[in-house]
Amino acid sequence: MFEKQYFYSLIFMDIDRLDMEGEIRDFYLPITKNSLEKHQQYFTSLARVMKPTVNFFKNNEGASCMATLYGYELRIDNSVDDQDEEGQKLWIPILDLILSFVGTMRKSHEFKLYAYGMAFDEGEFGWFLYSTGVEVPAEHIYKIFLKDYDTI
Repeated sequence: MFEKQYFYSLIFMDIDRLDMEGEIRDFYLPITKNSLEKHQQYFTSLARVMKPTVNFFKNNEGASCMATLYGYELRIDNSVDDQDEEGQKLWIPILDLILSFVGTMRKSHEFKLYAYGMAFDEGEFGWFLYSTGVEVPAEHIYKIFLKDYDTI
């Protein structure tokens, strides 16, 4: 048996960190983790939900940005079985769940959801522009952001 890790990341631009940081830390991260953990009732191979993280940073043009990272692990008995397929089936429902919280945040805050990405294990993220749904190379995403950030 081994575990396979799945990750999601969202990149937001034009955020007001002072306005949003406390609410994200105290409300959105815990409720998202709790909601992800509820999926364990329906997906028996879902082993662990990782603690979400948030990074605040500036893009190359100086705009305030935020990136969130979510993840979970699956217990898999062998490399090709129903449990691995189950993990892949979780991708879209969990992305929908995370995006629903983004919709809730929009009711009280102004920001732009720039892109979302998905990866598994140590693989590179596949990135999609939120505005179009078009997949873009990781370099396109990373080159517009500075390297310095603060994590909460």
